[in-house]
Amino acid sequence: IIKDSEWCGLCFDESGTYPFILHVTETELPEIGKKLTFQGTITWETLGATTKFLGLTYDKVVKFTEYEAIVGQEYVELPNDYEGTFDGHLISGKIVEQTF
Repeated sequence: IIKDSEWCGLCFDESGTYPFILHVTETELPEIGKKLTFQGTITWETLGATTKFLGLTYDKVVKFTEYEAIVGQEYVELPNDYEGTFDGHLISGKIVEQTF
């Protein structure tokens, strides 16, 4: 994960499918043996919402927490935790905990 990168994806739940774009705006390079931290925004195109997130990655694991709505707060429930794994240039994962 690098600064200024974008990751496109789909989030599925019992009520539908939601396309999103995850924009990485900041990264902090770790010391050897530490976890890379990153932050940015998630644009939920069909919901008309944009949220902030904080994340970390190590080995092939990626985790992030969506914690604040910038736009469209009436369309999203926060916070949400996500966890996934890298497979080449793809990340597959799940919502770890939902508040709704």
